[in-house]
Amino acid sequence: PHVGVVLNKLRSPRDVTPYRMADQKIILDYCMKDTYNWIFVFLMMSGLRISEALGLTWDWIDFDKDVLYVRWTMVEKAGNPYLRKDTKTKAAKREVPLTNVTRLMLLNLKELQKGKPNDYNLIFPNTLGGFRTTANLRRRWDQIQAEIGVQRLNLHALRHTYATNLIT
Repeated sequence: PHVGVVLNKLRSPRDVTPYRMADQKIILDYCMKDTYNWIFVFLMMSGLRISEALGLTWDWIDFDKDVLYVRWTMVEKAGNPYLRKDTKTKAAKREVPLTNVTRLMLLNLKELQKGKPNDYNLIFPNTLGGFRTTANLRRRWDQIQAEIGVQRLNLHALRHTYATNLIT
């Protein structure tokens, strides 16, 4: 039965490249100046996937226990974002402890969002209250890196940076 089946070439695993400590400080200093950029600080300090952060709602934050619950993600189909009430993997449904910095940042963000449009109760909505798209987020990340002169890595490197900081 396997005659004629062509196997995909196996690719070697990619190197994981986190941001250097000096670059992390520059990123944090720059991104904290504008609340629209706080999502990048959040990604670096929580280790969430981009889709998890974009789909995170205020309902999944417990400030009394200092924890956030990852239960669903934002996905895009043909350029249309929506909440998928599931995660990428079974293990992705998890509790993530809030650091003092992320806790304070989220509390400030919640206060700043009062009275503003937020169609889905998102933590990181776009300026009109809807979903931010991954393409716009990546584009903004590229602009930030160019402006501040840090090592140019993809947005997922913020997740790697979080994991590396945990083990060092």
